[in-house]
Amino acid sequence: MKYGLMLLALVYGMIPAGHACGLNWAKPTNHFDGVNPRGYLSHWENWGSIQINDELTIPFIVGFRSNRESTSPYLGKGWTAALLESYAVPVDERRYRVMMPDGYNFKFWKDRQNPQSNIYHGSRGWKAQRSEDGSKFTAWAPCGTKIEWQDGKIREITTKGGNRVRYIYQGGLLTRLEDGQGKELVEVNWLQPGVAKDFVMHQPDGKELEIEVEQDKKPEIQQVAGTSMVGELTSSLSRVSWHQDGKEQRLRNYVFQINTDQMLPTLEILENDEVERSLVWNPQTRYIMQDGEWKYQIQPGDNEDWRCP
Repeated sequence: MKYGLMLLALVYGMIPAGHACGLNWAKPTNHFDGVNPRGYLSHWENWGSIQINDELTIPFIVGFRSNRESTSPYLGKGWTAALLESYAVPVDERRYRVMMPDGYNFKFWKDRQNPQSNIYHGSRGWKAQRSEDGSKFTAWAPCGTKIEWQDGKIREITTKGGNRVRYIYQGGLLTRLEDGQGKELVEVNWLQPGVAKDFVMHQPDGKELEIEVEQDKKPEIQQVAGTSMVGELTSSLSRVSWHQDGKEQRLRNYVFQINTDQMLPTLEILENDEVERSLVWNPQTRYIMQDGEWKYQIQPGDNEDWRCP
């Protein structure tokens, strides 16, 4: 049996040693694959990449977490598309919480020696500045990478080499990513507000990679008079397919269901109709219980690690 003991979790295992100027640009990793140091199911995938130049390629990383209550406008309940959903929001009058576009969480604190300033100090040497009206938050790494958020939403990434990735919104919806010269990098198409249809990645060779997503009903468990029951149905990712030159290149399915014998939520992941992974978690604590043949017994520790991806 595999044990995820929170008191013994190796936090350094979450962050790879090598990173591209302040950001990892790789799938978030944990000491145990599929479970973060807080004991929650944490599943991440790399769906493609955007080549900025010969030296920098930005991956399109998505992740599901069993305790994530938010609903991604791109992938539904429990998921996040980190590159598109990176945010910076105030925790209180002294702190900001930031999800970086590679999926890692950072916190920024006001300068203790000058608390009246709008300068913040963050993880791994990052610093940031908040605008006077609080609408803009700009962070930079010691090596030169800079990220800007407006009203909480990511607006621009500037790499250490001066290359830019700009986020273009229309009516509050992200419609595309473009470089500093206005060349389209990623096109985001919507079925309706809050429900994405696909992402089209423009390759350096002129070809396009279309990543089409679909959502379906995700059953949730609720407690009624001390009894576990299948409650509301939310919407979550059910299918993703990759297309190039008009042909489907790859297919993945995500099946959310309830084990009615034990009333446990499960996620089954299939690659080209072959089961790749079967995950089970506790509906009350949201801690992971099983990953295929591996079983987990989680003992929560005293320290909450907010960096957990």
